[in-house]
Amino acid sequence: AASADLVPLAPAAFGGRRLPHCAVGHQWSSCSSLAGGAAAVAAALGSTRGRLLQSAGCGHRGRSLAQRRASEAALPDLLLGAKRNLLFDDGPRANLVDALRFRDLLCLAFLVWGLLLAGLNVGGAFGMSIASEDYERVLVAGLFFGSLSSSSGVLQALSDSDLPDRRPGLAAEARLVGFYAAWGLATVWLSARLGAGLGGAAGVPALPIGLEVLDVPVCVLCVGVFLLGAAGPLLTLARHGEAPSGELTSLEAYRMLGLAACGLPGALYVVDAASFALGGATWWGRVAEQWPAQRPCEQTTLLCGALAVEACMLLHRLGREGVLRFRGEAVPAGVVLCVMLTLVPTAAQIYWHRSEISLWEFYFV
Repeated sequence: AASADLVPLAPAAFGGRRLPHCAVGHQWSSCSSLAGGAAAVAAALGSTRGRLLQSAGCGHRGRSLAQRRASEAALPDLLLGAKRNLLFDDGPRANLVDALRFRDLLCLAFLVWGLLLAGLNVGGAFGMSIASEDYERVLVAGLFFGSLSSSSGVLQALSDSDLPDRRPGLAAEARLVGFYAAWGLATVWLSARLGAGLGGAAGVPALPIGLEVLDVPVCVLCVGVFLLGAAGPLLTLARHGEAPSGELTSLEAYRMLGLAACGLPGALYVVDAASFALGGATWWGRVAEQWPAQRPCEQTTLLCGALAVEACMLLHRLGREGVLRFRGEAVPAGVVLCVMLTLVPTAAQIYWHRSEISLWEFYFV
């Protein structure tokens, strides 16, 4: 009844933009779009939360109570502020200093370590003499910084009240932040596990026999995380679609493609995790004995994957806050960082130790 008193607003009142669908699939045609107009209706009429949503387009007659409640939950957290950047990339801008949080500082420390790792591997590929003990210390530092950065991402996803929204799939911000932090932790754990008890990986001691039974379930979890890291964004895009026929804005679809590319290295790590689950520490000991440089090589490539995801997520956070625009700034910067921190050191590591490693044979030892 309340919606009958509301006057439809012109698209200009909403910044000239339209969301493709409301939370239950109704197109935003007869009831206009979202952010500015919903706020205008609320201010002009002193409406309640429900009336605001009705004026925005989710007050259609004949809808069930469950559908109306789903729509109510979907909209308000996306109306104004930095969240608009996740939908349209045209929200308020911010400067870098104001946008940085403690979680970002931990990430930056990890990325600075990644530049050191890249420099060492490029130097080694070009003949620079680097003591193996020094390289092991660098790997240990990487495990430390990587675990801190990814763990802080998980804590942020669980505790930051500004993150939750009702966007579908991995377009939901809290789900996205938590998942890719878990992806980073999976690579760090696998890197540490491959060095445990073998005199490397920063002197990580061998696991007690009783704890080795956890290798199989944890590796299976890692396989699932790595696969979803690459496939999850694509599944979100395939299932929910892009405007005008789907639920995702064009920017969200663009971000899903970028996240899929960022998680692509995980497809390679699936083989490592599955092989360790099947062969265990006994298999990995045989590999290390036959190819002495295989362990630091695999650990390096895993940590490079963690660097790629952490760099992409830092840029994502800066895009959300308005420091960068996703199109033309954050995504191209992510490509550059992934090349610098992942592809370059991995290729250099393989070339550097080419006579002491195996590309595929070690999986079958």
